[in-house]
Amino acid sequence: MSSVLFRVSVCKGVDCRSRGSDAVWAEARAAAARLGLSPDRCHLYRGGCYGLCQLGPNVVIRPARPEDEDPLWRGHFRLIHEPGEHHYWRMDGRKLERVLTQHVRDGRPAADLLCPPGEWPDER
Repeated sequence: MSSVLFRVSVCKGVDCRSRGSDAVWAEARAAAARLGLSPDRCHLYRGGCYGLCQLGPNVVIRPARPEDEDPLWRGHFRLIHEPGEHHYWRMDGRKLERVLTQHVRDGRPAADLLCPPGEWPDER
């Protein structure tokens, strides 16, 4: 098990919600409990809109940081393109549980569920 404290954010933007992010959020909470992911291992958040609406429901996982406590910090509303940040796209409850198991619990990103570079609107 990895020792990193992760911040897991499920988008709550209008388009992601219309594509099922409320169900993904509910599964995030339930799966974290089933997997025994305590608050010293994983912080769950409803993120603001990341501007990636056509790719949603979006889930962003990154190492937790002190700025997470600031409700106006830019990382709550957009990708920050820093090492350790992972953007999962087109999420559903089954995929989210796998991401929590593999990425958060075991410390190995679920590479096949990450948004591929060709889909990024800003062509990073």
